[in-house]
Amino acid sequence: MQTPTSSQLLDAWAAAVPLAGSARALALVLLADPGAEPARLASLPVGRRDAKLLELRNLLFGPTLRAVGNCPGCGERLEIDTDAGALAPAPNAVDAGGLESIEIGLWTAQFRVPNSRDLAAVEGQLDLVDARRSLLASCLVRATYDGRPMETDSIPDELARAIGQRMAELDPLVAPEVVADCPACGHTWVATFNLASFAWTEVDAWARRTLHQVHELATAYSWTEEAVLALSAARRARYLELVAG
Repeated sequence: MQTPTSSQLLDAWAAAVPLAGSARALALVLLADPGAEPARLASLPVGRRDAKLLELRNLLFGPTLRAVGNCPGCGERLEIDTDAGALAPAPNAVDAGGLESIEIGLWTAQFRVPNSRDLAAVEGQLDLVDARRSLLASCLVRATYDGRPMETDSIPDELARAIGQRMAELDPLVAPEVVADCPACGHTWVATFNLASFAWTEVDAWARRTLHQVHELATAYSWTEEAVLALSAARRARYLELVAG
């Protein structure tokens, strides 16, 4: 995986701004792996995609992920630092087309883990229950009851939950868990981490900060964007200090 230049990252950010979450994640992964086939990346299990995304953000911002959240015990606003390497083990899903089966009573279901296309299809749904059912329908290959084919809508909640749990086991980086401790009240809890959303937030903040730097230096020295972006981060910061006086 190659580290993109500042100019390349800004171009990718600008192109991805109007896109939804899954499409943004794919755009960033393609930036770091320009030789990859977009259709193949879109068909990868989401955890496999996010493993590539995690590798990219580590190249850009380092191995520590810093999130902000509220303690569910006392409401204290906290910064939560996580080592990227400790987020989750590598996804276990064998390949994009791998199928799994699960049986509960007389029910049998055959399914695959979600990919970016599946997530994109439900990203606009506001009702969480409906979104989960739609995602299940996308990933379900076949369901039977006592050997008879059944529709997704007829699957009992117990089977749907079991399928969701098995998906998480097969592809754990889809929703990795982070253990957090509150220094104010001592409460410890486990939070789910949305890697695609987090990585985009970091890139978005970096892009806006960088454009502001370009504006300041271009105004002060009449430099082009290309000239400003060609500077190392350290030299750019020094020039900004000089401009600020």
